[in-house]
Amino acid sequence: HREHAPVIEDLAVVLVLGTLTGIGLGRLVGLAQGRNYGPLQRLAGFLGDVVAEVGYAARHYPQRILINLVLTVIKFGLIASAYGAALRSLGGGAIAMGDLVTIVAASSLAAYIPLSPNGLGTAEAVGIALFGHIGVPQAAVLAAYLILRALVMGLAWVPVGLWFLSTTLRRA
Repeated sequence: HREHAPVIEDLAVVLVLGTLTGIGLGRLVGLAQGRNYGPLQRLAGFLGDVVAEVGYAARHYPQRILINLVLTVIKFGLIASAYGAALRSLGGGAIAMGDLVTIVAASSLAAYIPLSPNGLGTAEAVGIALFGHIGVPQAAVLAAYLILRALVMGLAWVPVGLWFLSTTLRRA
């Protein structure tokens, strides 16, 4: 495996491009709505609103925040472990948990850049680039991402299928 510095550099590029894309889209929306606020004014207003909301939630719902934090850490650990297991089974070798968490988080964030529905292709491209820096074969990365995406979509539709089946049986 190569040094970790290139992964951090690529992550920084993704974050900068994502920020610039967000500012540009915000500017376009503002212009379309007849507002002409500068990006820094909008960003400052947004950050002020976020700080106020976080303060309110921390004062009124500290237990919920703690539970959410713990469950989020567990959930993301499981997601990173799933990627690690998939990559290992596809010939990607053993990958350190720190690398898994960092790269999976970066590719997940990249999926929010509005280039395609549900980040399809965006997350995979970032995953291929970042995992490639630590020596994981591109084919293994793409296969793992597609397999896990299909599993998640399948699991998400199981409750819908059960609901549909139960309503159909009740009508019969």
